[in-house]
Amino acid sequence: MGIMASTNDGVAGARTNSFPIVDLANTAPTGTGATNEIVMTWSDARNGLNHEQALVQFSSNQGVTWSTPVNGAESSDRPDFPAVASTTFGAAVWNDARNAADCAAIDAYRQSLLTSSPLPAPAPGTACPPTFGNTDIFGGSSSV
Repeated sequence: MGIMASTNDGVAGARTNSFPIVDLANTAPTGTGATNEIVMTWSDARNGLNHEQALVQFSSNQGVTWSTPVNGAESSDRPDFPAVASTTFGAAVWNDARNAADCAAIDAYRQSLLTSSPLPAPAPGTACPPTFGNTDIFGGSSSV
């Protein structure tokens, strides 16, 4: 799965899931007609900031082999905290900040934390745009 970045939006930003989320198609509670397919997703930032992906892969043989990971998010998305569900296709949902505004004051403060003279913490309610911090839930599916 590769190495995950510790945050999705820079120094002291939102922590990305550095662990897989898994679902098993076992047709609970009886198991009748179950495919036993395993579907897994994770937030992957190996391509760098603003190029995060919600990678999804599946196994139909109890995890012995896995499909090649595919990005379940749209190219403009910045997926974080993905989830997945399995039936005869894979579905994923994630917390997405594509419609949120950036806050230059917060960015400068976070970056200053790496120096010997950190800036005073800004007040987001007055120093940032009104949509700073807003997130939405998005999803996608694959019939692989």
